[in-house]
Amino acid sequence: MEAASLKDGFRVGDWLVEPRDSRASKNDQTFSLTDDQIEVLIVLASRHGEAVDHRTLRNAVWPGCHGSEEKLRQAVGALRELFGDKPRHPHYIASVGNDAYALIAHFEHLAPVAQAPDPLASGYTAQVTLGGRVEHLLVELRRRHVFKVTVSYLVGMWITLQVAEVTFEPLRFPEWWMTALTILAVIGLPIVVVLAWTYEITPEGVVLDAGVDGTGVMRRLPRPRQSIAPAIVAGVTLMAAVTGFAWWRSLDVPATTGATAAPPLEPGARSIAVLPLVDMSSGGGNAYLGDGLSEELSTKLAQIPGLRVAARTSAFEFKDKNLDVRKIGQSLGVRHVLEGSVRRNGDKVRVTVQLIDTATGYHVWAGNFDRAWRDVLALQDDIAVSVTDALQVVLKDDDARRGATQEHKLEARAIEPYLKGLAALRQPHDQSKQGEAQRAFEQAVAIDPEFAGAYAGLCRVHAREFDRTRDRSNLKLAEDACHKSLALNSSLVDTEKALAGLSLSDGDYVAAEAAYRKLLQVNSLDADSYIGLGTSLAGLGRGVEAETSFRQAVAVDPSYSQAYSSLAYYLFERGKIDEATSMLRKVTELVPASAIAWNSLGGALLMNGDFSKALDASSRSLLLEPSKSAYSNIATAYYYLGRFPEAVANAERAAAIGEHDYVIQGNLADALWQVPGRRIDAVAVYHDTIDLAERELEATPGNAALRAQLGYLYGRVGQDEKSRQYLETAAAAAPGIVYVQYFVAVAAADRGDRESALRAIAALVELGYSPLLLRSAPEFRSLLQDPEYKKVIESG
Repeated sequence: MEAASLKDGFRVGDWLVEPRDSRASKNDQTFSLTDDQIEVLIVLASRHGEAVDHRTLRNAVWPGCHGSEEKLRQAVGALRELFGDKPRHPHYIASVGNDAYALIAHFEHLAPVAQAPDPLASGYTAQVTLGGRVEHLLVELRRRHVFKVTVSYLVGMWITLQVAEVTFEPLRFPEWWMTALTILAVIGLPIVVVLAWTYEITPEGVVLDAGVDGTGVMRRLPRPRQSIAPAIVAGVTLMAAVTGFAWWRSLDVPATTGATAAPPLEPGARSIAVLPLVDMSSGGGNAYLGDGLSEELSTKLAQIPGLRVAARTSAFEFKDKNLDVRKIGQSLGVRHVLEGSVRRNGDKVRVTVQLIDTATGYHVWAGNFDRAWRDVLALQDDIAVSVTDALQVVLKDDDARRGATQEHKLEARAIEPYLKGLAALRQPHDQSKQGEAQRAFEQAVAIDPEFAGAYAGLCRVHAREFDRTRDRSNLKLAEDACHKSLALNSSLVDTEKALAGLSLSDGDYVAAEAAYRKLLQVNSLDADSYIGLGTSLAGLGRGVEAETSFRQAVAVDPSYSQAYSSLAYYLFERGKIDEATSMLRKVTELVPASAIAWNSLGGALLMNGDFSKALDASSRSLLLEPSKSAYSNIATAYYYLGRFPEAVANAERAAAIGEHDYVIQGNLADALWQVPGRRIDAVAVYHDTIDLAERELEATPGNAALRAQLGYLYGRVGQDEKSRQYLETAAAAAPGIVYVQYFVAVAAADRGDRESALRAIAALVELGYSPLLLRSAPEFRSLLQDPEYKKVIESG
C-alpha cells in the first residue's frame, strides 16, 4: 500500500490514527503524536504484517540523519506505550529478531468521510426517512440506558444460573428447579427491556419517561405510546402463565409414556451401561472399589455375544450425579442400566445391584451379593451371569463355571492396590497419575506374585512411560510384565490390550494392527482399541483408514478425552492445525486438571502463531505438573519471539527431564544455534541428538518425519551427503507430512538453496502451516526481503 494514501487516516486495532492532524484517538480520548511517530507508524502500516528492518525505517523517516537509530527506538517505544503493548506480549508492534519491527494489530485503511452531525446537538432534526428514524431510535435507546440495563440483566442472570447449577445438586433441590429458574430468566428479559424504555428513576421517584424531541427538548409521549408498556407487560405475564402451566403439566406425565416415545430397539438387540457403584461404606474411602468393580464388570459383559456395553468412560460421566435413569439411557443410547452400591465392613463386602429398563424406569432385576474381601473380584462373574440371565442372553454356563474354578485364587490383600491402579490408569496420561498406577500395581504383585491382571497393568504403565521418555529400559520392563501376565493367564483381555500397546510402542505396527482388530471383534465399542488401531494404521502410512479409526473412537465414546487427543495429534501432523486446536480445547474442557491437556493445546497454539496464548497454556500446564513438553513449548514460543537466551534456559530444563528424547534435545540445539558465540555448544548437542534419533529410526524405520529431521541435523553438523540422502528419502515417502516439508525447507535455507527452500515453504503453507510462524522463524530470516518468499506467505 502506498504510504501517501494513508495520510487520510487509518485504524490500528482499537485506535483511529489521523496523520494530517497528528493525533490518535480511542474511546473518546485523543492523544497528540509527533511527526516522527506518525511517519514510523505510516511506514509500518504501509507494510502491515511484514517485518520491516531498522535500516528501511530509518531511511524512510530520517534519511541521512545522524543518530536515527536512537530516534527510531524512542518513537517505537512511545507508540508501544501509547497503545498499551506489554514487553512480552505485544499486540500492536512486535519485534522480529533483533533488527526488524512488524505491525501485527488489525489494520483498516479509511477513506476521507464527511463529519456526521451529532444527533443530540442543538438544532439538529432527524430526517423523516427510515435511516433517520433508526438513528433517532438508537439515540433514544442510549439515552434511556436500555442497552446498559439489558447487558446488566444478562450478566446478572448468567451468574445466577451458574451459581444455581453448582449449588442446587448438593442441596438436593429437585431437577425441575433449574428449569424453572431458566424459564423465569428468559421471561424476565423483555419485561426488563420494556421497563427500562418506559420508566426513569428521578429524585421524585420512578416516573414515566417523557421522551425527547430532535432538538433535545423534553416532551410528553402520545397517549397510545404511553399505554403500550402496560400492554406488553400484560402480554409477557400471560405468556409466562401459559408457559408455566404447560411445563407444570409436563411434570405430571406418567413415566410409562417414555416407553412409547422411545425408539424401538432392533429385534433381539441388548444394550447396557454399567454405572460406577456408589460407596456406602461407613466413613467412605472406598470409592475406588466401586469404580474398579464397575470397570471389571463392563469388561466381562462386553465379552458376551449379542450384548452391547456402553464405553466405561461415558458411563463414568454420570458418577455422583443424581439423574433419572431414563435420561441416562437416552444419553448413552442403551436400553438397560446397571447401578448399585458397594459397602465394605472389615473383611466383608456387600454389593447391591439393580438392572433397570431405561424406557420405563422400572426394575427388571435386583440382587445382593455378600463375599469375603478375598473373593471380591469373583463377584463380577456372579453378577455378569445374573444380568445376562435377566436379559435372556444365552450363555454357556458350564464353560463359564469351569473357567472360574480354574482361576488363580487371589491373595485378598492384593485386591485393594490393584483396583487403585485401575482407577489411576483411567486418568489422563499425566506423569503423576502414571506413577500412582505403577506403585499400586507393584504393591499388588508384591503381595500376590501370580496376579496376572496386576502384571498387565504394569505392562501398560511401562509402555506409556517409554512413549513419554523414549528410554528403552522402560520398554524392557513393559515386555517383562506383559510376558509374565501372558504366562499366568493367556485369555485375560487386559493382557491382550497391554500386548497390543507394547507392539505399538515398539514400532511393530503390523502386529499392533492385528491385535487391535482382534480386540474390536470382542468389543466393537472400545475407544482405546480404535485409538490403537488408528495409531497402527498411521504408522503403516494408511492415512485415510487411520483418520477413520480415530474419528470412530470419538464417535463411540464422545466423553473420552484421550479419543480427542489422539485425533488432534493425527490432524496436527497433517497440517490441520485449526481442527486439531478445536479438539484440544475440547480435551481441556473434559479434563481441566490435566497438565498434558493444557500443554498439548499450547503446542497447537504455537503452530497457529499465537505465541502469547501458547505461553499461557503451557505455563498453566507447568503449574499442574512440571514436564519436558511444557518447558519445550515455552522455549519454542520464546524462540519465535526472538528471545533466544530465555528459549535456551527453558530448553535446558526440558532436556534435563527428557535426556533420551531426540526432539527435546534437538530443540535445545536449535536455541543454542541462534545465540551469538554458542554454535560450538549447539553442534555438540546436535551430535547427541543424531545418536538418539538414529536409535529411534532403527525401531521405527517408517517414520518419515524423523528421517527428514535427521537430514536437517546432519546438515547442521556439516555432513552434507548424509543430509541429502535422508531428506530426499523422506520427501519422496511422505510429502504430505508438515514436519517433512519443514525440515526440507530449513535445511535448504541453511545451505543457501533459495529455490528448494521456497518450494518446500510453498508446500508447507499449502499443508496449513501458519504464515505468521514463517515470518517469525529465525531459520528463514535470510528470505524476509525476498519477493517470492513474501508472495508465498501472503498466498497462505
